[in-house]
Amino acid sequence: MSLWFEVLPDPERSAACILRVFGDIGLDATADDCIRALAPFSEVALAVDSAGGDCTAAFALAASLLGRCPLAVVSARCFSSAGLIALAADRRVASRSAKFLVHRVSSAAYGDDRELSAIVTRLIGLNEVVSGYIVERTGQSSETVARWLEGDTYFTAEEALAAGIVHELIDDPAPVAMTAVAGGAQVETEEAMTLMKILNTLGSVPCRNPDRVRRELQIWASRSLSRA
Repeated sequence: MSLWFEVLPDPERSAACILRVFGDIGLDATADDCIRALAPFSEVALAVDSAGGDCTAAFALAASLLGRCPLAVVSARCFSSAGLIALAADRRVASRSAKFLVHRVSSAAYGDDRELSAIVTRLIGLNEVVSGYIVERTGQSSETVARWLEGDTYFTAEEALAAGIVHELIDDPAPVAMTAVAGGAQVETEEAMTLMKILNTLGSVPCRNPDRVRRELQIWASRSLSRA
């Protein structure tokens, strides 16, 4: 099963972890699944790159993060309901190439007039909650947020900073060049280039001990890579 989140415990602080949010939020796993995975941790840092998903799942997760999420880092996409999760963080940071999207809650529906009327009423209520939440977390006026929600409103990282969606911008990570030693010379291989394209899509991954992460990667490589 492909999940839309990953919980990475901090090896040096048992009460802390990193929550990666990616993929289609709410697909193949519920918000409750994510919340249960986060239950052992009193501090959660966010890493976000997602095109969004289920609004109800996002709100449930965001509510569980309020007060224990000191930092969110947006590396690329923060669209739709992914933004609701990111806004739960006390401080929000984005790479300069990141993009943001806000819009009204929508739903596909089928039913008779009474069932459809109930769905419309629910959507109106959800949109009021979304608007109030964005106002609270960004410091913008309700009129400004209402204009954002009139349609699909995209923000560059700079625009998101000005709008209060994020608090700080960071430089994009430089592409990593991987080489293979062949006959004493370093040459790029097709396999290395493919791997680095995959790794570079992750963007900046926050960690408290980069040196330890590098050592762990070296250990993994020494144990897992063998000549074909």
